[in-house]
Amino acid sequence: MKILRVVFLLLFVFAIQLVAQPAARILSQHGCVLVRPGLSESWQEAKVGMALESFDTILTTEDSEVLIQTQDGGRLRIGANIILDISDIKRLSEREMFLWLVSQKIEQLPKRQDKTPLRFGQITSVHGEEKTAQTALAAERPRRWRAEVNGAATLLENAFNTNTIVKCHKILRHYPEQNDCGEIHFYLGRAFEAIHHTGQALAAYQQALQRLEVQGCGAQTHSGRRQEIETAVARLKQSRMIQ
Repeated sequence: MKILRVVFLLLFVFAIQLVAQPAARILSQHGCVLVRPGLSESWQEAKVGMALESFDTILTTEDSEVLIQTQDGGRLRIGANIILDISDIKRLSEREMFLWLVSQKIEQLPKRQDKTPLRFGQITSVHGEEKTAQTALAAERPRRWRAEVNGAATLLENAFNTNTIVKCHKILRHYPEQNDCGEIHFYLGRAFEAIHHTGQALAAYQQALQRLEVQGCGAQTHSGRRQEIETAVARLKQSRMIQ
């Protein structure tokens, strides 16, 4: 009986340790690295040894980098000008990834309109401070978008393939106005190809080519990416024909 009590006590202590274990921890850093805790709107300087939770966000600035340890013991080096939510680095299974994608499709279905829509009075004025804040926010979006895209590229380079797919879809949804010249769909294609989902990879690559064509992207500037995409499309088509 005493042995059982000891076993239960050890299991209880182990369970508490698992719950208390942070989602990530900063192992080293160089330059200015910032952390935004939870739903806070303010950033604070990161420190070596700092514990990071799933709802936190990490930001690296110009000429900075940070090495973090994930909850599963892995390590991820984050270079300059990158924004990543700590939840982005929790490795997703393919099942979790597809469940997330399906949930997003369901959310985007058109909602049923009410037979008697509500009517609001005409808004006649906007405070100057609000206009200023909106202008500043609009000016910041391209920079933040680039940092988010850099984050997706980092996930891909470190073989967080399912996480890359989710991250790319989040970026496409949150920044529909950005002209990316096929970059996001190129990353999607590479990530889907890495997990052997040929159909989705081919569709993503073809969408990347289409964006290169219709978004007025300079052929010279993006010639390398175009060549990689065209090579991938040819490879996947050949692979599907063999199958």
